[in-house]
Amino acid sequence: MTNPNNNKHFNDEALRINRMLKKENDALRDALVYVIQTLDEKFYDAIQDKDTTIGGIRHRVDQALNYRR
Repeated sequence: MTNPNNNKHFNDEALRINRMLKKENDALRDALVYVIQTLDEKFYDAIQDKDTTIGGIRHRVDQALNYRR
């Protein structure tokens, strides 16, 4: 996001949007961590094989949490 006019309003708005996105990202990350913890606790044996449906879900959630694209 460039600011050709060095406009304070632009900078304030960009900062506000950045903070909002950070909060949303943190909330989504917390939800994914909860999913991983629950799957590990309740379905430990079933999630060991990522070729099963639940194992595949656990694997993809783990990838979303740990590997940046």
